[in-house]
Amino acid sequence: MRMRIPLLCAGLLLAGAAIAAPQDARTLPADGPVSVSWNDPAGFTEVRTSLDRAEALKGGWVRELATYLQQEAADRLPAGERLEIRIEDVRRAGDYVTNRAPTRITSPLSAPEIRLHYVRTDASGAVVAEGERTLKDLNYLAGPATRDRDPLRYEKRLIDRWLRDLPSA
Repeated sequence: MRMRIPLLCAGLLLAGAAIAAPQDARTLPADGPVSVSWNDPAGFTEVRTSLDRAEALKGGWVRELATYLQQEAADRLPAGERLEIRIEDVRRAGDYVTNRAPTRITSPLSAPEIRLHYVRTDASGAVVAEGERTLKDLNYLAGPATRDRDPLRYEKRLIDRWLRDLPSA
């Protein structure tokens, strides 16, 4: 007797396989003075509380956020300094609503939040700043009107604000 796995189950199995990726898959290549890694996305608030868990696991949004963080931080660090960042948790702006096709709907009740840990060192390797930060913007919908259709625009705005205020040596 031959068993068939329904497409939905097969999709969940594939999503599970992506989650169970080895630790090094959750680290960007060390390119320059900034290294970024992240916890298992299956434990992120974005995935745990999503109305559509499979949709929340789709795509490379975590890697895209990490890449953005790495590039922006590298541009703002003084020469010789290094910054190690670990993304601990992410709650993206909005929630998925599944009518016919999954759609992300933003509301004042679904503010973006990123929790991270960082270590900043000077040219000699001495730690000059270290800590955990929770980046959150409860008023994210009241920001400047934009035609930006980047699905991560609110989270990137959190990153920009944190980097602008990053404690210096």
